[in-house]
Order: sequence, then structure tokens, then C-alpha cells
Amino acid sequence: MMLTPPVRGLNAGKATRRQQAGAGSNGPLPLDMLGQCMQAAENQLVVWMIRTQLHAIALGHGQGDFERVDGIQPQVTAKQRRVRIDLCRIDRLQIEGVHDQDGQFVFGGGLRGHACFIAPACAANPRAGAADQCNIGVLSFSVASMVQASENVQVRLGLSRTPHITYRMADPGMVLAEPGTLAAFGFGAGSPDSGDPRWLRVALESFDAPAPIELWQVDAPVICGQQDAVRWSAGGGWLFAAIEVDEREAGGIELAARLAYSALRQFMSARSERCVLRIWNYIGDINNGDGDAERYKQFCDGRAAGLGDFFANGFPAATAIGHHDRQHVLQIYLLASADAGQAVENPRQVSAWRYPRQYGRTSPGFARAMLMPARDALAISGTAAVVGHASAHEGDLEAQLNETLTNLEALLTTADMPAGFDTHSPLKAYVRRTTDAHRVREILQRRLPGVPVLLMHGDVCRRELLVEIDGWRYA
Repeated sequence: MMLTPPVRGLNAGKATRRQQAGAGSNGPLPLDMLGQCMQAAENQLVVWMIRTQLHAIALGHGQGDFERVDGIQPQVTAKQRRVRIDLCRIDRLQIEGVHDQDGQFVFGGGLRGHACFIAPACAANPRAGAADQCNIGVLSFSVASMVQASENVQVRLGLSRTPHITYRMADPGMVLAEPGTLAAFGFGAGSPDSGDPRWLRVALESFDAPAPIELWQVDAPVICGQQDAVRWSAGGGWLFAAIEVDEREAGGIELAARLAYSALRQFMSARSERCVLRIWNYIGDINNGDGDAERYKQFCDGRAAGLGDFFANGFPAATAIGHHDRQHVLQIYLLASADAGQAVENPRQVSAWRYPRQYGRTSPGFARAMLMPARDALAISGTAAVVGHASAHEGDLEAQLNETLTNLEALLTTADMPAGFDTHSPLKAYVRRTTDAHRVREILQRRLPGVPVLLMHGDVCRRELLVEIDGWRYA
């Protein structure tokens, strides 16, 4: 059954019936709609429009009734509300949901009388387990307001905003104590350690001394913990997860990558925020070895083995950079969401997973960029002077940097983002040779004035490439 979107206005009932009568497809309608939930006193019209990355469920007029299971006002404990709509007496669609203390609704549904039931355990944690109970899926959105007046109910719907990512000179303890801090990162050997699961000391040295902290913050309370080797934090539908594996204990880089990604896959499979949008990989001596024995290629082999089919529906954006820490610890961290993003490829480049055999037994698995679920930001993968699948301008730092910036602009255009970068677009530039850092800084200050760029000492995954840039562009 194709569910067609309701039309606006109180006379939508007849139009909806006409639309419904002509619907013969069984495919779902992509859900990319905004709207209101309205119930008129006389005709009990219910119009629900839900915006999400999944499939659309649009509920129109036709023997519609809104059954109030409890009060309208949000409570600390989870509540359930049920909507039952008979679409022109053809089919019955039922949605049930819970409303938690953060103003989040989580819905599941069933067709033809196959009701969705959200178990008591899910009511305590609305985002956990609901998908297993519903034969349509889980939809979630923030409730901006829900008031009762003249038998009308109005709901403003939307997706969670992308975490706010900034660089800041601050004490780690202070930023971790701030409300909404999802993760914080220090860089280099001079960065302090912390037992807080949200803190990660990245094994990359910064050319800025002292180096600022990278801070991820969300508009929601944050909880954190550790499950086996995975440290994590979550809030507002967002998840940070990190793992560090000592290669000496694992038996080499390939086994370390396999172990790390297997642990992350197992951890993510049990989370409701299982849409992995962005991953960072930091690898010691990334270019050591020749041919298939190069450490980066071995890392790719191990990563694929550990992931299995976890990214069968599409790869996240990613970065893989070599660090110079003597301990050879593989560091991986990620950002995931309860909602899916949209992968973006660069028309100037061959997609990484389609690289020819010369780049290793296992092609790198990543998207060039990722549009966030609310389409309010673009997460940009590590980007270098690659055209097609080949490295360009070997040995020419400035030409490589200019080619990299051209690739970044191509990504912004493909993603329909504003051109260029601004003061709210945090970037990282990874520079292979320390003697090139000053020149890279000069070029970036000229080409990207005012843009916050963290200059890092890191090796690009191809030894002929001298510089790489990743980061964020907010809409």
C-alpha cells in the first residue's frame, strides 16, 4: 500500500481519498516532509507528517481518531500515545510511541492490524529495542511543543542538530564539565590523560603550541561509560565511541584493525544510534612496508575483516592518518546517530571502494563526505591531491594543496552546501614534513582567511602525498 502525503488545509479529506483511491504501489514513500498534527472538533481530522531519513508514513483523513492514552504534558517517566487511522477503510495503520523526559518521541508501526508494541523495557529507554518490536521500523523526532486547545493538537517536528564542533584553548576538566559535552580531544604527548570516557588523547602532534582542545557538544544531556574496550558517550540521538588497540598485544596492525573493528561492530549493533556517519583512524608508521605489506594496506585488510557486512548499505566518511608515537597504538573513534546521513562522492575522484588492485587487496572503505541527518552540516573525509584514482603533483607541495582545496570545493558543490569555508568550519590539515608546516599555514591563511585550521604532523596514507585536509562545513 502506498501512503500518499496529506494535502494542507481542513478540506484535505476529499483530496486524500482521491489520492488514496489511485494508489496501487506497495512501495514506501521517502519521508522528507514537515507538517502539523491537527484534530478538528467536528471532523476529527488527523494529519501527521514526519520528517526522517527512513520511509514516509503519512496519515490522512478517513475515519481517523486520536486516542489519548495519557496526558499531553511531558512527564519524567515515559508515556505512550497511540494513533489509529483507517485510511479510507482500506487498511489500518497503527503507530505507537513513547515520550521521554528529553522531549523525544520514538514511534513504531504496523499495517493491516499488525500492531506495534513497545515493551516496558523500551519505555524506560525509548531508543533501545523498539525496532525489534515493530514491523515497520522506528521513527524518532523532537517535540518542540504539544498543547491542547479546542481539541487541536499541534506538533513541530525535526531532526537533532549536528554536534557543535569547535577548537578551544581550555582545561580538559572544565570543558568536560560543561553541559552537553559529547567528546573532547587533546593532541600530542603534552596532552593530559583523563579517566573520563569522553576524553581522548590523539597520538598526533600539533604544530601549534600549546594545542587547542577539539570539543564536540550537543543540545541534550550526555551519559557516558565503557563497554569492554569501547569508551562511549551518548546524548540527543548522537553517539561517540572510541577504541585503542596496542599492536604488540594484538600481533600486528592487521590483527589490531580486525580486533578493533570487530569490537566496534559488536558494540554498535546493540545501540539505537547505529548509523555510523564519520570515523577517524590514526595508525603508527602508516607507510612502512612495500606492496601489499604496507601497513596501511594491512590495516585495510584487517578493517574489512573486522567489519564484515556492517557497512553493506554504504560507507561512512573517514580519515586514516599515520602518527609517530613509538608505542604503535591504533586509535579509532567515530560519530554515529540514530538517524541516517547521506554519503557524498566527489565527481573528480573515483570512489575509494572502487580503487583498482594497485592500491591493495582491499579497497579503502569510506565515502568522500557525509551530509548529516538534519542536512545542517557536511562531514568531510580526509581529502588530498587525488584526481580520478591517481595522486597528482608528486613532490610539489603547493600544487598538491591547491588540488586538495579544489577537491574540497567540489565536495561542497556536490553536497549543495555554501561555497567556501567560514569561521564556523573547523578543519584539520595533516602535514607529512615538518619543514612544510609554515608554508602550508601561509597558503591556508591566504586561501581560507579566518577559517579555524588545526595544523597536525601526520602522514597521508599514500607516501607521495604531502598534505591532507578534513573537517566540517556547517550550512
